[in-house]
Amino acid sequence: MIISIDSEDHTRILSYGFLENKTTESFILFFEDFKKLGGNQFRVVIVDRLQAQISALQQSFPNTFITFCLIHLRRDLVK
Repeated sequence: MIISIDSEDHTRILSYGFLENKTTESFILFFEDFKKLGGNQFRVVIVDRLQAQISALQQSFPNTFITFCLIHLRRDLVK
């Protein structure tokens, strides 16, 4: 799912999809479909450190800044 947070702090769903699996290729197909439907380059994307997702983002949106989800980082630190 691709979401954004608007200027009034509301979450907006931009896109969602059902991926066959969590491979880089599946994520690339999803991102390419997103772009074909009019989706634009992202400025910042927050991910949960799934390497396939990061690789696909780097290929599909090379100028996007990728950062890790703070909640997932905190969970890992507690472990």
